[in-house]
Amino acid sequence: MVMSVSKILSSLNSSGVAKASHYQIQIPIVDEDTQLRAINVTLPGRSVQATTYRDYGASREIAYLPLYTQASATFLCSADLKERLAFTQWQDKIIGPHRVSPNGYAEPFEAGYYDEYVNDVSIIQMDQTGAETYRCKLLEAYPRSISDISYSYAAEEIVTFSVQFQYRFFTEN
Repeated sequence: MVMSVSKILSSLNSSGVAKASHYQIQIPIVDEDTQLRAINVTLPGRSVQATTYRDYGASREIAYLPLYTQASATFLCSADLKERLAFTQWQDKIIGPHRVSPNGYAEPFEAGYYDEYVNDVSIIQMDQTGAETYRCKLLEAYPRSISDISYSYAAEEIVTFSVQFQYRFFTEN
């Protein structure tokens, strides 16, 4: 079937297109200012894990498990790096607050309880008017990794850092 240009344009005009610049991230454990500083967000993907099965003849791949990719966000830093601090404090709930101990060993390196450090994170697509058109909710999410920050006397860029979110699975609506 050949699609005519007029049919394609009609489809685009009736339903519109999603713009990569019209998004918002909601992270309950950080303040609104930090959320507004998310200069890019990656909506996670999903694949299906399969195993090879053969009873007779050619083998086939039988699907059995979803695999979710990590979501990520990059944040602009304020002068006091409070955005990065919010995520390292969240990680403290996971791996212990030894980071802020005077000698580094006064606080235990003990893992926190899962239910005490996970939180739902939402990535929202918006239309031209700012109305929500799509929501991806990362269930039981936490900051798995926080990128390093590089400094240089020759650099004039604004400081940024990225966070990789681990989560159990996502929902869409």
